Amino acid sequence: MATTIQTRTQFKFAANDSTVSLILKKIASLQINITAFSLVKDKLNTVILVVGPSDANNQNDNRMVQRILSAGNVPFYEKNVIQINFEPGIPGVFRKIYNAIYRKVGIEAIYNGEDNSLYLSVSNITRAMRILRKTLS
Repeated sequence: MATTIQTRTQFKFAANDSTVSLILKKIASLQINITAFSLVKDKLNTVILVVGPSDANNQNDNRMVQRILSAGNVPFYEKNVIQINFEPGIPGVFRKIYNAIYRKVGIEAIYNGEDNSLYLSVSNITRAMRILRKTLS
């Protein structure tokens, strides 16, 4: 498996437990895959998710999630993030990725997803992708 780098759409929102549960239920009922998920609990849950197949951005799935969140009156924002798929079992891959970009672009979030994928939310996606393509090639 070669390392691949692409952009995906990330949804981020804050909601209470029952609202998060309802959103996840509606996404599942439409047979939409959640390929990356992060939840951090404070007063509300801060949820980050990426939907669609693990290997490609799916605009239809993204539109359906937009509709679910809007219909539930859940404020959200979308952002393009970087998805890196890499071969499992390679020591130091996270260090290599992090060290390549942390001094050059602001890192807002890093989280794991399905199929050995890593998601990065950064301040300058174009610059980060250029650096990562050079570093990981």
